[in-house]
Amino acid sequence: MMAKSPLKTSCQRNEYYSDYEGPYIKGDYQLTQCGYSGCGEIVAKAMLNIHAGQCQFRPQQCEWCQENIPMRNMKVHKEKCPMRQISCPECGTSVPGRLVELHKSEECSNT
Repeated sequence: MMAKSPLKTSCQRNEYYSDYEGPYIKGDYQLTQCGYSGCGEIVAKAMLNIHAGQCQFRPQQCEWCQENIPMRNMKVHKEKCPMRQISCPECGTSVPGRLVELHKSEECSNT
């Protein structure tokens, strides 16, 4: 008897790979794994684009540092991104957070 491996699904049903194995699964119904690092979700080929558009592991480019960050981590990254634009407390000019002190010492019009 073939050992069953758990099938990771978003709805948490008790399904197994071996329940889907066999020559009858072909074409758009063939199962494939999400290619985003950390995901591993198994979906039908026909649904892969839909899953990819909603996958919380899909990379998204940070608007400030241009680094690719998984969607599930983007909120935290944006709070801590060193290139996040903040207002200078002295003059109100928008500068990257990591450069505020340099701005205040060299460029700020109010210091």
